[in-house]
Amino acid sequence: MLLHYTDELMLCLMTLFTKSLEENCYPLQEEILNVLSMVAVVIGDNFSNYYNVFMPGLKQLLMSLPGTTPKQITIRTLTIECIGFLVSSIKNNTSLFVEDLNLIMKFLMDLQVSNQLSHDDPHHQAIISVYAQFSTCLKEQFATFLPNIMGNVLQALDIHVDFNLQDETKVEEKQQEKKMAQAVFDLKMLGGKKILSVNTDALEIKINAANAVYAISKNVKKAYAPFVEQTKMVISKYLDYKYSKEIRKCCLKTIHNLIFACEYENQMAELFNFFTPMLLAEIQNILKIENRTFFLITSSTYFILFL
Repeated sequence: MLLHYTDELMLCLMTLFTKSLEENCYPLQEEILNVLSMVAVVIGDNFSNYYNVFMPGLKQLLMSLPGTTPKQITIRTLTIECIGFLVSSIKNNTSLFVEDLNLIMKFLMDLQVSNQLSHDDPHHQAIISVYAQFSTCLKEQFATFLPNIMGNVLQALDIHVDFNLQDETKVEEKQQEKKMAQAVFDLKMLGGKKILSVNTDALEIKINAANAVYAISKNVKKAYAPFVEQTKMVISKYLDYKYSKEIRKCCLKTIHNLIFACEYENQMAELFNFFTPMLLAEIQNILKIENRTFFLITSSTYFILFL
């Protein structure tokens, strides 16, 4: 149904987008980026007709915005996410975006290694998501970027998530500045009211990184071989990560990708011997504590591969 109105809608969006860039209007930019992302997802390949209309402005916004204030950070992360959705929507037409993709990847890689971003900066979440999306578009061709990005992606998966329990009256200002989820507990005579705080920025980065490691290792196939050992050591820490089912699931599924990325049978055997005791121990814990159906099914699949 939306396709009947796409031309008119895109004309309106382009007019407003141009106006927002000319007037540097952040609220308008934010709304347009959100709408543009949703439209690209909905119309899919049909976005090819409008890609060259919007991408120049998106690249201009991405590369000119300082990203120093909270509002600028929001706009820049939304721009990164929007670019990811636009490219993903036309993934079957690589000739249309491959030149832009190389330029955007260079900018994002340089941004991640610069001193501008803290370890839990929200830019990382958007950038890592785009890496995963671009890998889905380029498949094995994305492997050329791996030496420059996998260190950052795995570091993001390994990021420390702050969990703090403090008196209600002693919440630090630094925590208030971050994106923190908080819950209040009244311990009565055992200590009064306490606040449990979780750095959700860091947790979201960790979840996105887990998804990206799985997607990238799946999409580049055998080209992931040079990163098998490094990835193995990181994901092994999170097969039983109690704070996120999504992280556990992605790390478990990544084992399958690592096995098929191996160049030699002895390397596959080493992976099997490395992960099997962990998986058996976790299965035993699950049977004692709770029923995690997904883990049992995926673990069974893993063992079947070696039968």
